[in-house]
Amino acid sequence: MMCEKKNLKYSNRILKYRYVIGLVIFIILVLFKIHGSSIGEWQNFVTTNVEKNYKTNLFGKSRPIRSDEWNVQTPYFLAQSMSNDKFPVINKNITPSGQNMIISYNAPVKDISILAKPFNWGFLLLGKDYGLSWYWCMKIILLFLLSFEVCMIITKQNKMVSILGAFWITLSPSVQWWFMQHVGDLVFYMEAIIVTFYYIIKNFNRIKLKIIFSLLFSLSCVGFALVVYPALQIPLAYLCIAFMILIVTDYKYKIKFKFTDTIILIATVMVILLMLLHVIIISKEDIKILLSTSYPGKRISTGGDLTFYFINLYLTNIFLPYKDITFLNNCEVSSFINFLPVVILILPVLIDKKSRKFKIWNNVFMFYTYRNFLYVI
Repeated sequence: MMCEKKNLKYSNRILKYRYVIGLVIFIILVLFKIHGSSIGEWQNFVTTNVEKNYKTNLFGKSRPIRSDEWNVQTPYFLAQSMSNDKFPVINKNITPSGQNMIISYNAPVKDISILAKPFNWGFLLLGKDYGLSWYWCMKIILLFLLSFEVCMIITKQNKMVSILGAFWITLSPSVQWWFMQHVGDLVFYMEAIIVTFYYIIKNFNRIKLKIIFSLLFSLSCVGFALVVYPALQIPLAYLCIAFMILIVTDYKYKIKFKFTDTIILIATVMVILLMLLHVIIISKEDIKILLSTSYPGKRISTGGDLTFYFINLYLTNIFLPYKDITFLNNCEVSSFINFLPVVILILPVLIDKKSRKFKIWNNVFMFYTYRNFLYVI
């Protein structure tokens, strides 16, 4: 019994200082330039001045299938670092007329919009080598911490379940296969919006904390918008709204608007609108081109075009790192591992009026169920 209490005490202490621990781990990883890129795949194409036995990976292996990352996104990042203009909005070394780098895979740019992209700060501050490490390490550490916070909200501060949930979300196949692309970014920003909004409402009577979290909330909204991937942005935006409504209903007794609150609200909205308006103005021609593309400019699915078994493809996820087992590639078939059949069976118990602590969870589940069945009905 004493041992259990001692372990619980240490666990609570670790969780209390989780952001400090995360910062220390982040610094160590960046100092050693650790990242998860599959950039080593370029050794199969570029052989000049490359040692035959030179290895770029410490553990694991590069994934040819992740060509969006090593063949497009990472080269974009490096092209920005090595440009004569140093992180230009329009990189003239890419495409004949130049490439807009704000809306191109969220590459680092020397522009005010980068305030909403903390992953990219390392490129501007430390250069391309440390910058690439900064990108990977910051994203996965912050994603884990934000996932923990979201799970704490859902479970009403159940720490052990929230730790499991943090690993579950961060290491899920859908996030990891698309970690450096739109899915990883949007899951991160969605969670950042939910968490910062939660702490705004929770600390509604503490003006300094409210200002800090309002600023972080506005930057999270801008970062979410700048990913420019409507297929995933729209449903996740609905999920954010559902969370915010539920958070307000839980803490409505704390919300008593004063004049300072009105100023903070207006300032928060203005930061979001002005930053997005700035990007729209300097990128309007490129946005028009993007909107005229077949993908993602046009909607290619309106639901009802998938077979019922598609929603159960998550059962194949444990095999994805090892071999191709479906008619799609591993990235496209990846999804969140879940217990949907079991949850459906116990749902009547969870939605019992006495189980008020499951209120947020129930709404998340209903949203998830609706979204999945929409594709097959």
